[in-house]
Amino acid sequence: MKKKKSPPIDEIIKNGWLVAFNRKPLDKHLLYGFVVDFNDDFTLVHILDRDLFILDGYCVFPNKDVKSHAVYNDSDDFLNEVIRAKKIIPKPLPQITIDGWEEIVRSVSDSFPFFVVETERLHKDECYVGKLEEIKKNSFLLNEIDTDAYWMSTTKYKFSDLTMIKFGGEYETTLAIVNELREKKPD
Repeated sequence: MKKKKSPPIDEIIKNGWLVAFNRKPLDKHLLYGFVVDFNDDFTLVHILDRDLFILDGYCVFPNKDVKSHAVYNDSDDFLNEVIRAKKIIPKPLPQITIDGWEEIVRSVSDSFPFFVVETERLHKDECYVGKLEEIKKNSFLLNEIDTDAYWMSTTKYKFSDLTMIKFGGEYETTLAIVNELREKKPD
C-alpha cells in the first residue's frame, strides 16, 4: 500500500472514495470498501468484492484493529475506473447504529435476517452466521446456521471477543432465503 497522507474521513465519505484497510494480523487480506459511517471507535463499510467488482454487503469493525489504510482518490487508478464503468455507488445505512457492539448487533439484527460474527483473535479464518436470539449485558446469543442453511445451535459471544460484524452480503442473504423457504415448506 502506498504511504501518503490520508484525506479527512468526511472527505472520503463525501467523495465516495474506495478505501483498502489493512487489519493484519487479524486478516491477511486487505478489506476493500466505502466508508458509510464512522466514529472514534468503529467504522461501517460497504464492502467491495475485489475479485468480482461488486458491492457485497457491509461490515463494522473497531478502528483500533486497522494497522493502515489506503484511499483510492486518484481518478486514473484501475479500481476507480472499474467503479465508474460499473456505476458502483455505496449506499449509507442510517438505521445501523455504531455506538458500541451492543448497539451494532441490535441494529443489524433489526434490519437484516442474518449476520456474520467474526472473532479473529480467538478463531482465525472462521466466521459464524445466524440470527440474534438474545442480548445480555456483555454478550449475546446467536442462533447459528450451517453452510447448508440448517439450524445448528445457539452460541454465546462476548462483545469483547468480536472483531467484525458483517451483514447484507450475498452469502448470509442466500442462507436466509433458503432457510426461510424450508421453514415455509409444508411437511
